Amino acid sequence: MSNENKLGQEPAYPLPYNVEYVGISKRLLLARTAMQGLLSNPALFQSTFIKQQIVEDAFEMADLMLKQESL
Repeated sequence: MSNENKLGQEPAYPLPYNVEYVGISKRLLLARTAMQGLLSNPALFQSTFIKQQIVEDAFEMADLMLKQESL
């Protein structure tokens, strides 16, 4: 697995002690936040509303943010 495939898979809220973390990843947190922003745009609801495209755009934004963070 390349480093790019691992990008954002670490916990969004890491714990200070060593336990197996079951929670949201950084990538999912960023995608969720990006999706909130996309859905807050009323223009999306006036045009053809394509759910799959919004999901893809949210994850694309999350991946770009993670790449920028790793620079």
